[in-house]
Amino acid sequence: MTIMKIFTATVTTIGLLFLQNNTVLAETKEAPLKQYDVEIIIFEDAHARYINTETWSQHDEPASPEDEITHAQAKVNTKKDKPAVEIENINPKILTQEYKRINNSSEYEVLQYSAWRQQGLESSKAFDVELTTLKNSHTTRSENNITGTIKVVLARYLHLFGDLDYHRPVTGEAGDTGNKGQGQMAKDIIPTSQSIPATDESNAPAALVTEAAYPIEFRRRMRSKELHYIDHPLVGILVQINPVELIKEEAPENASAEQ
Repeated sequence: MTIMKIFTATVTTIGLLFLQNNTVLAETKEAPLKQYDVEIIIFEDAHARYINTETWSQHDEPASPEDEITHAQAKVNTKKDKPAVEIENINPKILTQEYKRINNSSEYEVLQYSAWRQQGLESSKAFDVELTTLKNSHTTRSENNITGTIKVVLARYLHLFGDLDYHRPVTGEAGDTGNKGQGQMAKDIIPTSQSIPATDESNAPAALVTEAAYPIEFRRRMRSKELHYIDHPLVGILVQINPVELIKEEAPENASAEQ
């Protein structure tokens, strides 16, 4: 009986160790990161009606204290654990109706219409997406353009950060370094410029054409599957982020019969 008890205790101990090891392996196995499809339309006011305004306020939703992510936190970009493939350009399919309406309007000009797929990452691992790396599904007719970065951060809610520049030519008189009017709100005047001579032979000063970059910075707390509009006197942005639905592998019909 003593030998039998020892044997039983040994088998029980081995079984418990096996179950414990399987539980530890299951807990340490990381779940795949959730992926999101991001779709964005950036468009300008075709008539630039507010180009001379002195203050451009942003209308962002305030984040709750328990879900606050500052710009400083969002700018942290650790190279460690950075995904090998950050984004995948995909064909837009979420905002097609909105794009058609804006594109057919005489009041607006579409600058960029893009869509991409990426993982949802916390602020320390999130990365900037350069607009220049995105496929623009709109063939622009505007002489103006948009550059900069977009960042998606996953916390309790989704957060969208934008650091963009809206580029457009401004005209002033040669020698007018102040660039009053259109250029006074620009954060950067590109030094390369060209003078357009006067059409008559008078002593009228030549027109000076330069390119100004107007900053557009925003932070928006978002809910997935909801359309969000980011307002600006010169540029409008429509964006929607949808979670990628994972397709579950179906077990073979005869699997149960074989077991």
